[in-house]
Amino acid sequence: MTVISDASPLVSLSRIEALELLPTIYGTVTLPDAVWNEVVVDAEKQPGAKAIRNASWIETQAVSNRDLVRAL
Repeated sequence: MTVISDASPLVSLSRIEALELLPTIYGTVTLPDAVWNEVVVDAEKQPGAKAIRNASWIETQAVSNRDLVRAL
């Protein structure tokens, strides 16, 4: 199963130290590059950012259909 996440569940779960629920349920979680930048790069000093950065089960992927993103 492919699971793609936005920032809210990652930030919320990491702040309550429950981030490991995601790989237990889904295995690998894919983040669009923009989400990775939002929760790890831009929020580097925020609670939970380091846990997200170090999660080996998170992969990133560039969005290939920009027109669809704009439509959403």
